[in-house]
Amino acid sequence: MSTFILHFGSLIIFVLLQFSCAQQPSTYYIDAVSGKDGNSGNTPQEAWQSIARVNRAIFRPGDKILFKTGCKWRETLTISHSGTSQNPIIYDAYGAEQKPVITAVDLLVGTDGNYWMSHNDSIWYLQKTADPKRLWLNGKEYPRSLDIKHINQHFRWYYEENTQRLYLFNWNKPENSTMKIEIATGRDMAVVARNADYITIRNIALEGGSLFSLHINYCDYVVIENCEVGKYSGKYGFFASHSSQGILRDCQVDSWHRIKYTYDYAAVEDGIKLYNGCSGWEIYRNEVKDWGHSCIQIQSKDRQNPTSNNRIYSNILSAKNVAYCRGFELAGPEESCQNNEIFRNIIAYTSVRNQLGGDHNLIHHNIFHNLSNVTYRNDGTAQVASFSNHEENACHDISFYHNVLVNSDEPAIRIVNHIGGNIYNIFIKNNIVYNCGRNSREDLTGVGLFIGKEGNIRQISIQYNDFFLPDGKMRIYYRGMLKKLSELIEMDLKNENNISKNIEADPLFISIENQNFKLMPESPCISLGIPVGIENDFLGNPIPSEGPANIGAFQSFENDH
Repeated sequence: MSTFILHFGSLIIFVLLQFSCAQQPSTYYIDAVSGKDGNSGNTPQEAWQSIARVNRAIFRPGDKILFKTGCKWRETLTISHSGTSQNPIIYDAYGAEQKPVITAVDLLVGTDGNYWMSHNDSIWYLQKTADPKRLWLNGKEYPRSLDIKHINQHFRWYYEENTQRLYLFNWNKPENSTMKIEIATGRDMAVVARNADYITIRNIALEGGSLFSLHINYCDYVVIENCEVGKYSGKYGFFASHSSQGILRDCQVDSWHRIKYTYDYAAVEDGIKLYNGCSGWEIYRNEVKDWGHSCIQIQSKDRQNPTSNNRIYSNILSAKNVAYCRGFELAGPEESCQNNEIFRNIIAYTSVRNQLGGDHNLIHHNIFHNLSNVTYRNDGTAQVASFSNHEENACHDISFYHNVLVNSDEPAIRIVNHIGGNIYNIFIKNNIVYNCGRNSREDLTGVGLFIGKEGNIRQISIQYNDFFLPDGKMRIYYRGMLKKLSELIEMDLKNENNISKNIEADPLFISIENQNFKLMPESPCISLGIPVGIENDFLGNPIPSEGPANIGAFQSFENDH
């Protein structure tokens, strides 16, 4: 009997050990060049080859899926398994070459000479069911033509929706042997994560896609870090919906779209978009560059799934190489886009107003500089901050504090009522507005602040700001009247608007040319602001909770170290 018990106990221990070993995290290697899908995948020598093999696998908490550097996969990675808070599933790289690339950019089907038809001597066409959005010939991107008759050596292609034809300028009939043709929209996305929590994606380049380069949908606690996201995208770089508590940090979110169209064509849209049901995201230390609508958009169209309590900070947003792009947008109907915080960002060389909507959002300690109007439009687009309720979006209880706004073609701050709803409880304090309204297309040259004459703009508080125009007196447009700041009636009792305690003085930045917007020791903006409940400035220096604060983004000045 004792021998039986001994053997039985040993068997239980063996089974438990086997079960324990089976649950230990595993590491899988993927090598597009030397791997084979029939391998075990558990060592670099036994690496898998395709993403299709990865998509068939079942991953458990703590598993690592490593893609070899220097490799490229023209496939879509689908992430559908969850980790845990202590053991996330990690998608990473191994090796010492450039980041591995997962791309939805595809070689165009039909370039073997059998499918191209002649339109005329130098223009060919191919039946294509979807707009390519972007097109490369032998690795060089070419702009889309306005129409078929304008196709030439520079505007090399055009897609006609009604006939589903792709037209291409080329001296000879396109063939694989002489011409590599690539399009952005080979597949909808490069990487998608659905219903997968506690996922980490790092050190990978995610490219192309007719919709997204990276889509996060119904996933919580996702971390994306040190990735290249959105290169060659046909629409969005990073797009999240119905997902909470995520992190996007230290990434390059660059469309690599370097074409300034002379007409309205949205080749790409938003670099980063948090959509319906995204809350608790931290988006920081990213460079977001050259998108066709917004660098960052925070939006919801469903109050049952609000996009709220997100923090966007310490990012650099720019759009030097495209014709149309804003830094960021906050938008949504009542109670759908709220309690978001945007702070310590640099927004530079954009061409479209930053849209500040939703409710109970806080924008502070950002630096906006060098906004120029869209070249192909006749209206003014380069307002820095636009408080508006366009498309039935809410616009109330928004705080705009301690920002620096420098060099814009149109008025720096604009408050307009588009749809007849209420715009109220807008708090604009401790900001510096410098050389804005410098080249207006709307007869608003020299205007720093624009408040529309529409009704239901009320309870607007504009205090402790510095409005300065180096070449003259900055003016204010207030309900149909152009006034100097000193002439403006400070209190509009009917609408409960309060415009008071603002100054008009050179803030004495250290160097505008070098974008150093710290203050000289003798700046009139030092200690002339008011505490607004924010603890730290652009650099993280403390702001006194009582007593005066500096106007602008920096609590310290140049002699403070």
